[in-house]
Amino acid sequence: MRGESEIIYSICSKGIHHEFVISPGAYYDKVTIQSTFQRSFELIGAIAITGNMCETLAFKLPVDRAMGLIEEAQKELSA
Repeated sequence: MRGESEIIYSICSKGIHHEFVISPGAYYDKVTIQSTFQRSFELIGAIAITGNMCETLAFKLPVDRAMGLIEEAQKELSA
């Protein structure tokens, strides 16, 4: 998860820094943006479900509810 988050951060940070010398269109075409958002949401879901299983989390959801929400989100993302 750490490696994937570093890749997503790197993709999303392009254009923010002053050293950006490549046209934004070269990085931010429709397919790249959609793919990056998809990967981001999948990573956030994986982190959320993993964190929810932690015994020390104060306000965690029941496992079946958490899994149901993740499955619902995955269906929405694939539509």
